[in-house]
Amino acid sequence: MTAAEAGPRSLGDSIGGHLLLERVATGDALAFSTLYDAFTAETYAICWFKFVMPSSADKAML
Repeated sequence: MTAAEAGPRSLGDSIGGHLLLERVATGDALAFSTLYDAFTAETYAICWFKFVMPSSADKAML
């Protein structure tokens, strides 16, 4: 892992949002990691809201 990969990422770093999604669709692991990092908190909050059991929210996030 390089220093650039270890630092915090956001959708605005070097890839625009639509380009990021295109790269994810082609199987780019770094693009997927960036997308995951950008939306993990929101996705987890939705899972907590949707599922009654916290363990179900954790499983959904996996």
